[in-house]
Parts: sequence; C-alpha cells; structure tokens
Amino acid sequence: GMKEPVIQEETEIIIEEVEEESAEDQVAERIPLRVHTTVNHKTYYLEEGKTPYFYLQYSDVSVEGSDFEKLQRSVESWSVERSENLRSVHETFQERAASESKDNEDFYGYTLYQEVSVARADEKVVSLLDDTHQYTGGANSTFYREGVNFDAQSGTKLELKDLLNEYVTFVESLSLYISAGINLQTALQFCTSDYIKRTSEDNVLRIS
Repeated sequence: GMKEPVIQEETEIIIEEVEEESAEDQVAERIPLRVHTTVNHKTYYLEEGKTPYFYLQYSDVSVEGSDFEKLQRSVESWSVERSENLRSVHETFQERAASESKDNEDFYGYTLYQEVSVARADEKVVSLLDDTHQYTGGANSTFYREGVNFDAQSGTKLELKDLLNEYVTFVESLSLYISAGINLQTALQFCTSDYIKRTSEDNVLRIS
C-alpha cells in the first residue's frame, strides 16, 4: 500500500545575540538592547518513522529593551512577514517531497533551511542576515542571502541609500565593476589573448 507521511514533533533551540552594557547604561540602569533568534526544526518521516523525506528549519526574531519599542514592532513585523512567505513554500515542498518519496529508493529528501543571524545590534543600527538553503533534488542546492537593516531608535527599515553618503556614485561605480567582471569573463571564455588584454586595460581605465 501507499506509505503515509508522519510528522516528528517540533524542537526548538534558542540563540541570543546580546549587546554588552556600556558604562553609561549601567549608571542609568537602562535595559540593554537584545535581539533574540529562535531556531525551529521539523523533520517529516514516512509512516514507519525511519525514512525522512523533508527537513525544515526556520527562525523567528524578536527584540528586547525598554527603550526600543518601535524597533521591536518593526523587527517582529518583518519576522512575521518572513514566516508567512516561508509557510507557502514549505507547504509546496512538503507535498512534492511526500509524493516523490513514495516507492522511490533514489529519493534523498527535500530541505528548506532558513536562518537569521545578527550582524550588528547597537543603539544606532540593527543588521540581520537572512540565509536560505533549498534542496529539491538534483546535483546542487540553491542558496540565498538577504540583509536587512533597521534604525534602532525609530524602527525604520533602512535602504542602502540611507546608509551611504554618496549613494549615486556608489551605484555607478558598482555597475561599472560588475560590467567589467562580466566583460572579462566573456573574454576569457571566447576571445583571443590580444582581445583579453585590450578588454582588461579598458576596464581598468573605466573603473579607476
């Protein structure tokens, strides 16, 4: 008969990124800023409980600190939005993995792995890194990394232009740098040594 999937109980690991209190904080007896990431795991097994067909990991994020209420709301709203987006992907992956795993000895399971880490957390800026790893069969997995920044005082989600004094100049320089890399890779694959030399010299002049 067809094997029905079962779900293993969820386990939870708590990881905390804590900013150390400065001397000023201790004198004023203020509650320091704390960013909490909660890592949740689920493994889905076939009926006999021995063969896993889908592994899920995801993170929830929250903020603690009496002077950071706006930041708390912004970060938790972002975390909820992430969870909602993940839920739809998770449901699709689970259904496909359960279907492919039945009577398939060559099936190695699906993986959906998301983890948030704290790159910076102080009274000015909170920066989070959101890493995603997906495996749905084949030779290679798919990896994504996204960064998000918040103004610690106002809770506003910051864009790149908010962090750079010369944003337009930076974007133009970055575009030239990327274009130079693409041109050089193309030359290395398809062109003669003379063309590579001319292309390399031209790119150096354009981005210097």
